[in-house]
Amino acid sequence: MFSYAEIYSQYIEEGKKFRYKCKFVPKNNPFEFEHNEESNSFDNFKTTVFLQSSLEDFKSGLSISTDDLIFKIGSNILPILVSKDCPKLLLIDNKGSKSESFNLNTIFRSSYILENRTMPFKVRDQVFQIDAMVLKNKVPNYFNTMNLFGHDRLVSSLPLKDRGIDFSDSIFVTDQISAKEKNSIFAIVSSPFLNSSVNQERTAFNLPNKRTDENTLIISIDEIEVKAFEIIKQLFHNELNTIRDKKSLKLDSLVKTRFPQFRVILSRYPDFIDDLNLNSTDAEIEHQLMEVKTKFSIEAKKKANKVLGKKRIHNKEQYSRLFDESIQELSDISKSSLIDYVVHRKVIIELFEKSLEMKENGKFDY
Repeated sequence: MFSYAEIYSQYIEEGKKFRYKCKFVPKNNPFEFEHNEESNSFDNFKTTVFLQSSLEDFKSGLSISTDDLIFKIGSNILPILVSKDCPKLLLIDNKGSKSESFNLNTIFRSSYILENRTMPFKVRDQVFQIDAMVLKNKVPNYFNTMNLFGHDRLVSSLPLKDRGIDFSDSIFVTDQISAKEKNSIFAIVSSPFLNSSVNQERTAFNLPNKRTDENTLIISIDEIEVKAFEIIKQLFHNELNTIRDKKSLKLDSLVKTRFPQFRVILSRYPDFIDDLNLNSTDAEIEHQLMEVKTKFSIEAKKKANKVLGKKRIHNKEQYSRLFDESIQELSDISKSSLIDYVVHRKVIIELFEKSLEMKENGKFDY
């Protein structure tokens, strides 16, 4: 998009100050000039990237507002922007003799972070802090995620939907955002414990993924994540309940009008609503319901075979309970299958009636 880029950097490494300069020209191979030298003639540390002379072929695609550009840049470096030790980031637009400067830190925090909900929590004897930010607009790379930080840097990220937290609806309606706009939750988990557990490259934690031994003193990543997701649910309790109510109304309407065969099965899976996406199509929801019915049928048949396979009854009361449960479960499956048969029979009749309307030329009378 640009004819060339230049990078100038002043930094400190192992107590020594350095200046770094390079010029990148896409048509060349690939660095035209590179220079790195030790210097003590500066006191401020900064990195400047110059994108020079936009190419004619790309100019038509550069009709983007400054606000959009700031959001695109901020979205891609979000973990850096929200970290406590983030340096000052300036966007400078040089247009001939006119120059405009924009502070990305200030603009992003004031315009795109709608609110921040925080809460400390403990995993065994270690203290953690969660900062759950509501971001204006849908942030592509970090849309509704829980993120573990080490030394103010992003180390690992997990989508909230993977743990049944559904923000599929726009619920954060404020003076800054309308109900039609998408928004994002970006939750940061930080702790001195995580700082001390991150590897040198800051790409992973030196912690086990799961706790395999109840007696181990080492906290696992899974323990931290489970507790963090519980806290997020608490912080957004009202919003999640609003979404759940909407999903419940949608599901009740579908079961009543289109999928009555699943009503008796759903009564046994009250948590199914948590796995439902509010924006799913009717066909997608029907597919999910069929999967639940299949799962229930397999489990019910396993239980029935277990009851039938008992050759000696040691606990009559327990056996009687399992027997009654098995009979009821199989009865529910039969009810669901019967309604399913009636529904499909109705479709067949409708198709047959439609075929009677067809003329000899293959067209229908209306």
